[in-house]
Amino acid sequence: MESQRRLLVILVLVFADVLLALAVWQAASWLQNFLGSGPLSVMAIVGTLPYVVVWLGLRAALGLYPRYGLGQVEELRRQTFALVATLTIVLVFAFASQLGGSISRVLLFAWSIGLLLLAPFARCLVKRARMRAALWGKQVVLRQWCNRLPRSSISVVFCSGLTTVEQGFYAKA
Repeated sequence: MESQRRLLVILVLVFADVLLALAVWQAASWLQNFLGSGPLSVMAIVGTLPYVVVWLGLRAALGLYPRYGLGQVEELRRQTFALVATLTIVLVFAFASQLGGSISRVLLFAWSIGLLLLAPFARCLVKRARMRAALWGKQVVLRQWCNRLPRSSISVVFCSGLTTVEQGFYAKA
């Protein structure tokens, strides 16, 4: 049961990141059409999938799926590092393979800035939705955690980093 719950959390986070990356890519392509020198090249359209895969792979390698217990600052640092590393990999690959001219700089810049600004908010919204559904965090049992409760009270809570969401019942031991 716990492994299925964990897999569900990971799949929801990855799916949300894929949707976000593709939505930001679409917005960046509209910006490219408006500010750039016309429609996107075939290389820019085909290059969407590898960029998203590299970005997701780096996020997974940095332990962002699902990674309970990370503070907000550490999570933001890892998200930013994943995006900067993805941008670096894409640029090095583009110039090493002589494809530098076929990649739109406006598109790549807009996609990076969009993900830099929107990915932390999207992740926060997904985590809050998972907390409400009791699918985020690890279930722990705390005994005598509050002076207002009798000594024999036990509370089941979901602990997720800096926040704690109560399950909503108390049981006498």
